Amino acid sequence: MSNNEDKNSRIRLIVPEDNDKAEILPEKSESSLTVGLCFGLFFLFCLSLVFTTPLQLWHFTPAYFFESITSRFTQLYEFITGRSSTFGPTLFQYLAVVLTGAALAACGTVFQGGFRNVLAGPSTMGVMAGGSLGLLLYLLLVPAASETWSSHSFMAMYGQQLVTLLGCFAGVAIVLTVATIAGRGRLSASAMIVSGTVLSACIGNAGQLIQYYLIMNDPSDIRIESIRMLMLGSFARIVSWQQVLMMAVPILICLAVLLRLRFRLEALSLDDEEAFSMGVNIRRLRNTMVVIGTVLTAVVVAFCGHIGFLGFMIPLIGRRLIGPQMAKLLPVSMLVGAIVLILIYDIAYMAGMQDSLNIFTSAIGGFVLLFALMKKGGASRGA
Repeated sequence: MSNNEDKNSRIRLIVPEDNDKAEILPEKSESSLTVGLCFGLFFLFCLSLVFTTPLQLWHFTPAYFFESITSRFTQLYEFITGRSSTFGPTLFQYLAVVLTGAALAACGTVFQGGFRNVLAGPSTMGVMAGGSLGLLLYLLLVPAASETWSSHSFMAMYGQQLVTLLGCFAGVAIVLTVATIAGRGRLSASAMIVSGTVLSACIGNAGQLIQYYLIMNDPSDIRIESIRMLMLGSFARIVSWQQVLMMAVPILICLAVLLRLRFRLEALSLDDEEAFSMGVNIRRLRNTMVVIGTVLTAVVVAFCGHIGFLGFMIPLIGRRLIGPQMAKLLPVSMLVGAIVLILIYDIAYMAGMQDSLNIFTSAIGGFVLLFALMKKGGASRGA
């Protein structure tokens, strides 16, 4: 009888009823952290909209800096009053930054929890590489694909997302197949990370070779710039509220589903046999997380290109702040992801390299990856 009671209590911890949520929700410290991150994100978003300006416009003198800030306030006033203003694209791009940061952070969190490996993420598992491959093929093979980046029609944007989604699923399938074969029927976490990293490197090299080939044949080919923006990551194509809406709808739906299931995700930290004995279908839950994470990554790649390592390093930061429990970690990671990406985008914007965002995220993520590898047990400890 005591064993049944223990099992029932553990099931309630994994899949709580509405009355049990108060037992699992963190106490005052977690609520304070979440509220603090929300306010921090809001104020950082507002400050970045107004005060972020390229360094070359400063001329390293206060006069040019204040002139730029004054101009930005004027553009903001004209935008609010409905006049013609260049402030709109800036607002839309920062909204896309927030959505991208939250999406990649959530994707990395569920991947690391689902596969019980802190090195898992959309970059290291080949999801982002697969999406990049799909878009490369779309640009090269689909008629009039070279005009897709400049077209704002619904069908053009839908075609990019569909091909990117298929590429992301293909990348995940390749990585998981190789990892399963390497593990002799069981999923090998180390093989999964290695195969995902190799796939990303191969597709990155393929993109550079294709770009070089196009330059040699026709330096004015519009696909050259499209491929460059795809591989380096850029928000420059987000210039209207329609594009933000098309990006926001699938991302917000996926994030809402993850938040709704965040209490069930605690079961991902258990072994398959242990979870099955408690009535939890761990395989179906993990597959659901893979599908949602892949969709989130596909939307980001379709609109913003390759933004590497963000989904890998943000959950590591979230664990330092709130701990490993998925119910607490997921919302915190989403907020931290949005904040960190805004900071990175501000730095890139001031350096005049906002169209090469992947350089900054990969550099920072590389140091975080080395730290995780050198840390004792980092590669084998579950999420």
